[in-house]
Amino acid sequence: MVGSLRPARSELKADVIAGLTFAVVNVPQAMAHALLAAGARKLVWIT
Repeated sequence: MVGSLRPARSELKADVIAGLTFAVVNVPQAMAHALLAAGARKLVWIT
């Protein structure tokens, strides 16, 4: 059972490309959401 969960070596390149693509897209998006959330907290605090 556990052996079937091991990733196939032939798919390693595709998995690395998918992981890098995910990181390139989602890290800046997460930072933008954090900035928006911080700005919203400041706006709520001021009003």
